[in-house]
Amino acid sequence: GVWAVFLVVGMVAFMFTSPALRPSLQERDVLVRLEAAPGTSLPRMDEITAQVVDDLGANEGVTSIGAHVGRAILSDQLVNVNEAEIWLTIDPSADYQETLRDIEVIAAESGEVASIVSTYSERRVTEILGEGDDDLVVRVYGENPDVRQNMAEQIETAMDGTEGLAGVRVEAAIEEPAIEIEVDIERAQAFGVKPGDVRRQAATLLSGLIVGNLFEDQKVFDVVVWGTSEIRDSVDDVAALPISTPSGDQVPLGDLADVRIAMNPTVIRHESVATYLDVTASVSGRSMAAAAAEVDEAIKGMQFPLEHHAEVLGGFADDSAARTRVVLAAVAATILVYLLLQAAFSSWRLATLAFLALPMAVSGSVIAVALTGGDYELGSVAGTLALFSIAVRWVILMIQRYQRRERLGEAFGQDLVVTATANVVVPVVGSAIALAALFIPLVLLGGRAGLEIAAPAAVAVLGGMVTALILTLVVLPPLYLRWGRVSHRDTSADDLFTIEGGVNGDVIDLTPSQTTIMASNNDSDQANELLRPRASEAEA
Repeated sequence: GVWAVFLVVGMVAFMFTSPALRPSLQERDVLVRLEAAPGTSLPRMDEITAQVVDDLGANEGVTSIGAHVGRAILSDQLVNVNEAEIWLTIDPSADYQETLRDIEVIAAESGEVASIVSTYSERRVTEILGEGDDDLVVRVYGENPDVRQNMAEQIETAMDGTEGLAGVRVEAAIEEPAIEIEVDIERAQAFGVKPGDVRRQAATLLSGLIVGNLFEDQKVFDVVVWGTSEIRDSVDDVAALPISTPSGDQVPLGDLADVRIAMNPTVIRHESVATYLDVTASVSGRSMAAAAAEVDEAIKGMQFPLEHHAEVLGGFADDSAARTRVVLAAVAATILVYLLLQAAFSSWRLATLAFLALPMAVSGSVIAVALTGGDYELGSVAGTLALFSIAVRWVILMIQRYQRRERLGEAFGQDLVVTATANVVVPVVGSAIALAALFIPLVLLGGRAGLEIAAPAAVAVLGGMVTALILTLVVLPPLYLRWGRVSHRDTSADDLFTIEGGVNGDVIDLTPSQTTIMASNNDSDQANELLRPRASEAEA
């Protein structure tokens, strides 16, 4: 009854936990990323960033702060001037969680920018593993943006009707207004101007052209030919730009090309040279493989224009294969544990008894994690595995102690179980106290930096240790008294534990049960009686 109660409570507690294998490290160096709307000018972004820096620096928990806008020349970051990063350090004496919350609130108060607060480790893990928000992604490839958008919308409609998919959407590229100049070939020919000459002259006046370098104080400065700011203040100013003709005359740009404001994507995403557009969806109530297979069949039934195609990204297959490997490894480990228990007890019945009783010890770890926050972090998993190994050791110790007294001639019954259990109380409780003395300080200091993994592991170990003690000293004795009688010991694996080397070629018995009895018994005569040579089959 006690075993069943703890097992049920553990299963209920597990339902209130959530997997969060990425540990939340309390790093004192914090990164605040700001992103304004596309098209935000550099001066305006400088003003916004400076205001956020002043507000963050006024917080008592922040000791140092710095920021940069956009990216430096030759930088590895693909960002525009509408993005900024602020690095700050939290005072070691300040409350970490409270200060971090204040930083998030201050960063979010600026309505013109979106903010993300993270640490360096969190940023690197996200860059490598990804956010993982969308379960299923269909990527549409093609050079024509209108055709690509049309095909993405057709796929979105097909996915809306797929069972198990929710939140289907096309991830449209963010656009910003920009000046677009389209050369009119006929008008350019009338003036004898080549379209390439129009583009080069307009680009030089509007964007600049590097014509050389200047060296000073071991520094290199580019020499750029660029039009003054007054000639690009408006569309009319750009249309009035003078373009030189082969005859030496100058013609306004508006007479050679159409100058207009048009929306253009801020980033053109490529993969293997081809531009693409993503259609994403979340999967719920259905297996990922089944949903992906149905979407893939729907895509194969569509007609795509030349040089355009779509495919379901294969990340789900990799995740499914990884989960399958984990499940297979867990099943193999479970079978191995069961076989090792059989080898330790030389009895399938006792191995089954111990195997079914051990989950009660793990239930304590699950209950402790659920009561202290509910996040099953990496440290919690490690602590649960460590506790499971401790419980296995205690259970094996207890059952082998029962078996040893039986082989020494004591009759199976309540007296045997009570006496053997009393002999095990001191070593089991003593080891539990020693482990508690080691892990309790980690729990009490769990809020400090550096203990983000050790503290959850300590919680899992301490919680499981309580149920492991109850299992070993309270639950296991009556279970053994009820189901532990073994009339015929299984000796099918004994030959694996015999060696030749005794006197006259005798075969010496080294089975786990015999060697354990010899090592644990202080009576040398009884030990010699148990570890006795036996004649080999050849001599018989």
